[in-house]
Amino acid sequence: MTVTIDRLNELLADYDKTADAAELELRLSFSQAVLRELWLKRWTQKELAERSGLKESYISRVLHSDQNCTFETAGKILHALGVRVSFTAESRAETDVCLQ
Repeated sequence: MTVTIDRLNELLADYDKTADAAELELRLSFSQAVLRELWLKRWTQKELAERSGLKESYISRVLHSDQNCTFETAGKILHALGVRVSFTAESRAETDVCLQ
């Protein structure tokens, strides 16, 4: 089966309109924000796990976007990092994570 570039672009555009795409974008944004803070603080995932009271393997799965986390868990991670997060809705109903 041959798929053209135009067809792939159509499929991607269709996917971008789904709830799955929005959920993945949110997970990736969260991971990026946490990874940035880990880098700035020179912390390891193990240190974040200890400070947040979560297992290191769970932290790893969240940061690799392999695991969903609840707002409660996200709060534990962000609190351990000393980070506040706010969400803003854009006209396309996109959500951005803004570090303060």
